[in-house]
Amino acid sequence: MLEKLLFRRKQAELFKDDVFPEKKLVKSLLEKTYELVPSKQNLMPYEVLVLGPDRTDEKEELFDLSKNTQSTESSFINSYHNKQLLAPYVLVFTQRLAFPPNLYVQNLIKKGRKYEECDVHDYKNYKNIPAIEIGMFMLTLSCLCLKNNIDVSYTACLPHKKERFSFINEDMYIVMSLGYKKWNRQKKNENKPTIDEVISWV
Repeated sequence: MLEKLLFRRKQAELFKDDVFPEKKLVKSLLEKTYELVPSKQNLMPYEVLVLGPDRTDEKEELFDLSKNTQSTESSFINSYHNKQLLAPYVLVFTQRLAFPPNLYVQNLIKKGRKYEECDVHDYKNYKNIPAIEIGMFMLTLSCLCLKNNIDVSYTACLPHKKERFSFINEDMYIVMSLGYKKWNRQKKNENKPTIDEVISWV
């Protein structure tokens, strides 16, 4: 069952805007994901900002900022891509100060244990674990969406600093889009490396 779901997942490049999942269903899938997803010490040092079908201005802002994320030396403009950012539901994953922490972690902090993700002065430098946990959240949510015939896509082609956005208060990691696809991304010669290049038995 799980294999069939994951084999079915394709990067949706454009979503239908006249028909989309009910808010009640999407909310229930997010709540189920929250219940299922693992987190180191259950701190969940990230936030999920949900832009629903009515938040068109914010989605347009994301889309506009995705058009050129290259360095100033590059002439490449990504203007025809990333229309998945205009999907009915767009989830923006950002960093989060994990404070106050749960009682277990509070007791460890009192004993001298350091938790950067709970420290207002250090949490900005704590990037790796939130990134991993966001990936697990996205995969869990993707499986639940696919089980309910909802299509998904992911977008990383965005500036990650909060200063670039009017509605985001923390540095951003990645965006996930949900809805019913019009078509999937299909690019020639965009193949994975061989399995031997990726998986090595030591």
